[in-house]
Amino acid sequence: MGFSDIGLFVKIGFLTAVLGTIIFMVGMATRKWQEADLGVAKYYNGLWRKCVETSAQTTCEETDSDKDWSKACIGFIIMTVIACVAGITSLILYFIKSDLKVLHIVSIITIFVAGLFAIIGVGLYAANYDEDVPAVVKEHLNLAWSIWLTLVGGIILIIASVLVAIDKFIRLLEVQSAMGFPEFMSCPNRTKFNSMEGLYVLIRRLSYPNRLEDLSFLFGRTKFELSNIFNTTLDFIYEKYERLLLTPDRPWLSPGDLDAMTTAVSDKGSPLDNCWGFIDGTIRPICRPRQNQRVVYSGHKRVHGLKFQSIMAPNGMIAHFYGPIEGRRHDSGMLRESGVETEMQHMMNRPNIVFCVYGDPAYPLTPYIVPPFRCAVISANQDRFNKKMSAVRVCVEWGFGKLLSLFAFLDYKKNQKLYLQPIGKYYKVAVILTNCHTCLYGSETSTYFGLRPPTVQEYLRL
Repeated sequence: MGFSDIGLFVKIGFLTAVLGTIIFMVGMATRKWQEADLGVAKYYNGLWRKCVETSAQTTCEETDSDKDWSKACIGFIIMTVIACVAGITSLILYFIKSDLKVLHIVSIITIFVAGLFAIIGVGLYAANYDEDVPAVVKEHLNLAWSIWLTLVGGIILIIASVLVAIDKFIRLLEVQSAMGFPEFMSCPNRTKFNSMEGLYVLIRRLSYPNRLEDLSFLFGRTKFELSNIFNTTLDFIYEKYERLLLTPDRPWLSPGDLDAMTTAVSDKGSPLDNCWGFIDGTIRPICRPRQNQRVVYSGHKRVHGLKFQSIMAPNGMIAHFYGPIEGRRHDSGMLRESGVETEMQHMMNRPNIVFCVYGDPAYPLTPYIVPPFRCAVISANQDRFNKKMSAVRVCVEWGFGKLLSLFAFLDYKKNQKLYLQPIGKYYKVAVILTNCHTCLYGSETSTYFGLRPPTVQEYLRL
């Protein structure tokens, strides 16, 4: 993920923050926070220096800052400078490493605090600037342009923090619109809710292991209402978009896109010049069920779980996702049941090339699936092939890593209760949302291969 994957509002917010900082620094550093025209002389006072200008000369000296309000004002202004530097630095680092959410949050907080401190500092000065000033001077004393420039800089900084903060909301609006959510939705028990609220509840629930009653305070609804809203939104996405995961025959996998993917994989050192993706089967742990424990128990992993199969494309998208099946089943059986090889036969045959995916040793060798060499004794060239493909194939782990990073609820096996929850539905909806996130923000995989994912609208096109 890089600068090109950053949201427009974050970029505008960054430029606004830089502008606000420049304006603030000019106002802070100049000496015309207050002025008085006494006829024979003009008096200027700033935070740091005060000057008296006559027709003959201008003399300046350091401003007295022995008063408590003056010290507090200077303290707030200095903290504004520090917060500005921290906020802008955080945004620059976020542009470089935009998958670190903490940088985005830190930049919002620090830029907002910078603007707030600037306004407080200006307010303190404006409330006390004429204190202990002789009456003959006070009637000519006014606030000058430097203080107003400082105030404008603080206001612009707050606006910048808002622009940076609303970017994710704008992105979520884009997802809501692309998915075709109605404005309002209704649960089976007739609870009505705004579809954006439903999307928030769904994402918040899946993002971290938590209880619905813990979210009641956040959303202002009972746990029963939240449960209904969560399930209704989940069902809407699942029923409408599950088909996106069942076949790799999608508009964003056109012949031109496949050519770009095979080139990107080859450029990373792959010996295969026709490999467009990486297939993998994974077992996800679940809470031990009361019934049929042996069916879901994997002797290899020594865990009760459900198996899923995915194909990770070099542009960061999960092009195919099948499951769940019982944890004891083999990857080759899951491949046969998924029918993905038949789908690839229909869409990935070209006169001069057959596109394939690369898998681990559990998969059979076919024209469309290539596993590593797995003989007891292999040649040096075969060993070199295995090592090069293994280095490129690591991106398939990044895909599931991102899924579990975004939706940690799925990684907490005590919440995955086979006979009480639709675990497969959770995973499939989470994959759809992860792909939407990749469309909006890119991913480690897309950055590694230098490919841009499709837009949300292109991905969700049925």
